[in-house]
Amino acid sequence: MKFKLITDTRKEALTLLNKQKFILDKLPLISINSTNPSEQN
Repeated sequence: MKFKLITDTRKEALTLLNKQKFILDKLPLISINSTNPSEQN
């Protein structure tokens, strides 16, 4: 039971990390687009 709990928590943490990474990958694009619309090549 304890072991299952650990794996579930690890799985949850990994999903959260992946979500954060996805958001962080998108953030620079969003901020660049909103701050410097003229410098889009």
